Amino acid sequence: MASKTGVKQSLQLVERLADGSLRQISLTDAVIIPAQSGAKYALIDTSTGKSPDGLFVKRKGGSLIIESSDDGVLVELTDFYDEPDTAFIPQAELDGSALNGAAVTSESPVIETTANGEQLIWQGSSDSDFFTPITVGLGALGLGGIALAAGSSGGSDSDGGTDASVVNRVAGTIVGGPVVAGNDLRVEVYQADGVTLLGEAQVNPDGTFSIAVGSYLGVVIARVVNTGSSADYLDEATQAGKDLNAELFAMEVVSQPNSTVTVNLNVLSTLAYHKVQDAAAGSLPAESMVNDINNAVADLFGLPSLHGTTVVPTNGGAFDSANGLSAGEIYGAVLAALSGADSQNGGNSQKTIEDLLAGLQVSNGKATLTESAQGIVVQGGEYTSAQTEQNLTDAVAGVVDTFAPKFSSSTTAAAILENSGAFQRVYTAVASDAGDVTYSLKAGADAALFSIDAGTG
Repeated sequence: MASKTGVKQSLQLVERLADGSLRQISLTDAVIIPAQSGAKYALIDTSTGKSPDGLFVKRKGGSLIIESSDDGVLVELTDFYDEPDTAFIPQAELDGSALNGAAVTSESPVIETTANGEQLIWQGSSDSDFFTPITVGLGALGLGGIALAAGSSGGSDSDGGTDASVVNRVAGTIVGGPVVAGNDLRVEVYQADGVTLLGEAQVNPDGTFSIAVGSYLGVVIARVVNTGSSADYLDEATQAGKDLNAELFAMEVVSQPNSTVTVNLNVLSTLAYHKVQDAAAGSLPAESMVNDINNAVADLFGLPSLHGTTVVPTNGGAFDSANGLSAGEIYGAVLAALSGADSQNGGNSQKTIEDLLAGLQVSNGKATLTESAQGIVVQGGEYTSAQTEQNLTDAVAGVVDTFAPKFSSSTTAAAILENSGAFQRVYTAVASDAGDVTYSLKAGADAALFSIDAGTG
């Protein structure tokens, strides 16, 4: 059995770096140190060579906090959640230069959120070697590094086995155009209240992410955080690297234990998120509300689902409009049109979102766009098509544009003299539409004798 806490002077924070070097820091006061990449940490009682009982391991923002029931905060490892290869061993034994024991990492799930909002990651017993298990991210740590280990839950099933911890995940992809290597994006996942953080992760070079949310079931909110000014994605309209300048969100529902929920984080998911918040009117959004509004926004843009469809960006190498468009390509075409709208807004993606929200209505499970909001999408598609020589106009307008051109005036020639020659004006129409207007003559006996002036209509 490990010793009791309370004799703070006998405790040391042991830091074993990736190169094998060891540092031991006495805990006469609370210690705050930045977590080092690949390092292993443990609190060791110098009188026993083992960790004390009664420790609590908590998450606070990007830091890992180690507390004891007697002495409060003992250690804060800052930047712990930015270092996926770093570990803390709550019940460790120092054997020479090796630290042995089951480890907590940045992937370890939250096992409990306290009434005051603290996120508990690990809790040890104050009077025995029993401890709360975490099966994700556990490791037997020695000179050889980390090996997966099983933890005991303290309870058994009818066959005498142990109960596995429930680990749910939120995984997905950010698309504003293909995300590029060197991006400085992070995704945070919250409970339905938008306050209680379940987990966070840096975005991979390909725009993907995966975040463990423990045993939490219910509505989750994913939020993209831009932590710097580096180029984050390849803009579809300009074909240049662009720093994200909009707040992107998504809402989904974790409904089954030990499941992975997939989300797309982009402008469309952000529109749905805001409409859910509007409908909830300050209350916690219901799961059915999230599902209904996600489906309504997906249907508005001709998609089978908002989050179950893999986006094919128009500039990612796999997009091909010549052989018909898949659901993923339609998704990519719509996002490319919105990139064109950004360019027409001076590159301001947040303004595009706000303008679309002003014209988006969701009622009784159906989403609609006002004519002006449709114009944002259609004209954006025309802009991107002109810049990239891709035919996105038909795909986008065919899905979004439901308003016919308006004929505001017309004039008919009073008379046409016989034998007066070609190119005499017979009829002039003035029409307006959000996008380009196409005219044609109805087939008939004399149709071949007439033509339309493309410049004047």
